[in-house]
Amino acid sequence: MTTFTSPWVTTKELLKYMRISRQTLMRRIESFKKGTDYRDINPANPKSPKVWHLQKCEKILSSSVVYR
Repeated sequence: MTTFTSPWVTTKELLKYMRISRQTLMRRIESFKKGTDYRDINPANPKSPKVWHLQKCEKILSSSVVYR
């Protein structure tokens, strides 16, 4: 298992740790709160890569999914 020194991880690290695809993450993007669960590396750039709070994301992604 990977050990992280910071609670913030890159998208690639999150996907690998959670064993999910980028598509799965993007389907669940509305479950996350910007600034709390993830943030942009460069807030001035709308296409900036994101970093994710691992423990918060793990809790959200492990919860049940309700489709509308």
